[in-house]
Amino acid sequence: MQFLLRSQIKFFYRPSGLKNNPTFHPDSIVFTLVNKGGDDWAINVENTSPYYASFSGATVASGGREIDLQTTMLAPFSKDSWTAKLSDSLRGGEITLKARLINDYGSIEEIAHDLHP
Repeated sequence: MQFLLRSQIKFFYRPSGLKNNPTFHPDSIVFTLVNKGGDDWAINVENTSPYYASFSGATVASGGREIDLQTTMLAPFSKDSWTAKLSDSLRGGEITLKARLINDYGSIEEIAHDLHP
């Protein structure tokens, strides 16, 4: 009989001088759909808070399909660009981003955001 245990521990130091509530607010993340020409697109992500934002994943729903995105941890007051894991075009209609944010307690909070081309 074999058992495999895999765990990951993240440690964040928060200086006492940080203002605001240490509970992260998903409203501090700004998502923007960017057309890079033709079928090439990306999601620009901006963290406007003084706290790190950890994501366990994200998808974009377009034309009845969900497209997985390559996500990253966002440092305070930083920007990044997320792209599809596999090359895929967005179809017309409503485009919705769903991101899974990991909070301070290790729980997943899902953020849903409508994107406009």
